[in-house]
Amino acid sequence: MAEMAKIVKSDKVVGLRTLSDTTLLSLVNFTDKFNPCMIGTAMTDYSDYQNEKVVEISSPQKSMGKASIIIFLLLFLLVVGLLSLSAGYFFGKATATKPEVKKTTVKAPAAPVGKDVYFDSDEGYSVTYLKAWKAEGKNGTTAGVVVKKDSSSVELSIGTEQSYTLSKDQKSKLSATKKVDVTINGKTLSMSEYSFKDSSFITSATLPATTNSPQVSILIKAENQESYDQAKEIVQSLTFL
Repeated sequence: MAEMAKIVKSDKVVGLRTLSDTTLLSLVNFTDKFNPCMIGTAMTDYSDYQNEKVVEISSPQKSMGKASIIIFLLLFLLVVGLLSLSAGYFFGKATATKPEVKKTTVKAPAAPVGKDVYFDSDEGYSVTYLKAWKAEGKNGTTAGVVVKKDSSSVELSIGTEQSYTLSKDQKSKLSATKKVDVTINGKTLSMSEYSFKDSSFITSATLPATTNSPQVSILIKAENQESYDQAKEIVQSLTFL
């Protein structure tokens, strides 16, 4: 009967040896001629081959390398997952706690007897005028209102400064120039008044901006004293709500 054993050195199989009964007998005959003691040695070697076990040793370095990669990937995925959960938590908390901004609705004030009210809900202001006058919002990019009666007008430009300059012809017809005061929103405003030889008037001023109201440019054109007085009343009725 043939016996086979793997010769093991370190962690690798380095050889293969086959012993048979015939080979062993030849070895015995050979050693018998020279030294009988060698028979025992041959039998011992043969017995060792019979009892020898096959041992497979894997490289610990390779196993540790694979394990390290797996552990690193697991830790990386764990960190990414924790960061994602944290970001989602804080984003959801910020969204939930963000206060809802409610736009307040301002109602137009009631018109006094014999008068009308122009109300601008976007800019939050109103003016009052006699029914003989008509109000119309300004066209273009400048917010404001123009209130008219015949050749007289009151122009209010909201949020901008528009200075008025007399033409050469108007200057030649001037009869007087002075400052007049009007009260708007409880504050006194000084306006430049130009009176002409034909009894007409032109007055201009700029109402400064405050924490509660924007800047307002004012221009009055009146064909006579009556219309001029009514125009100044319209200016003084300007109210920011």
